Amino acid sequence: MIPYGLSGITLQQLEIFLAAAKFENFTKAALKLHMTQASVSRNIQSLEYSTGLVLFLRHKQHVRLTNAGKKLAELMPEILAKTEYAVEKAYIQQKNQFQSLTIGDFNSTSMDSYLLPITKAFERAYPNVDLKIERGEPDKVLSDVSTGLYDATFFTYTGIRRIQEVHLQYQVLFLMPPSLVISNTHTLFSKEEVNEEDLKNLTLITMSGDEYEGYRSFAREVCNTAGITYKRIKMVDSLFTLAMELKRSDSVAILDTCFAPMNPKELRYIPIYQTPVRSGIVLAYSAENDNPYLLKFREVCKEVCNIAINTTNG
Repeated sequence: MIPYGLSGITLQQLEIFLAAAKFENFTKAALKLHMTQASVSRNIQSLEYSTGLVLFLRHKQHVRLTNAGKKLAELMPEILAKTEYAVEKAYIQQKNQFQSLTIGDFNSTSMDSYLLPITKAFERAYPNVDLKIERGEPDKVLSDVSTGLYDATFFTYTGIRRIQEVHLQYQVLFLMPPSLVISNTHTLFSKEEVNEEDLKNLTLITMSGDEYEGYRSFAREVCNTAGITYKRIKMVDSLFTLAMELKRSDSVAILDTCFAPMNPKELRYIPIYQTPVRSGIVLAYSAENDNPYLLKFREVCKEVCNIAINTTNG
């Protein structure tokens, strides 16, 4: 059992000791380490005091290792190498944890409207961060954020209640007016101006089920506040089915330009400005997420979306 504690020992002291032991000369050690001879002597004295060891026999013209000094000089390089190895491995773990960012996305939305501009801007600003984007169904992406598999996820503004139910925070990226969506098979597709008379007694296609929870009430609220009448609402279970209904019938949908049920060239989006109801995209994340690059990603989201909104308004 050693008579003294080791709490006062520093790695610098050990490195100075090894240099002095190699030369058995404090002046040569000082030259190698770009230090003064007095600093070398002072650090070795401090090491001897902390360990309770006499490491050198000091004479007027030279120093010589004691047996204890020889043993320490024999074993210490291996200890320092292991310490360096441990720090290197710890750094790799830190890099894996904090120099990567995984973002989820709702796979029924248009990437061009927000996902690609934001991720490109982030990669330009932080090229050393491994940014991963994974798309999935709404329930899955929210679950993956809650469990820490994803750092954050893009989600629809109409789904805020679901975000709150799983105790996530959210940042609104942008809002937009809803749109009346018609396919290129509809009689109104090529009409230059669509008036109120055209928007009477429509068959409204909307989505139902957990995946699209909120869109039925969203569509109804838009119609009620904008004076749009419909003879019936037909519920479908997916964007694919919605697209098929739009193509094969004289029906319409109320969505926003972030949704992509089919090729954009086959659709016409008519903005509905006469309603206070808005849709859009938010970024959902856990308040407990400690990845520092999540904050950086949120800052980029805000900057890119502000530029997009200002450009549109301009």
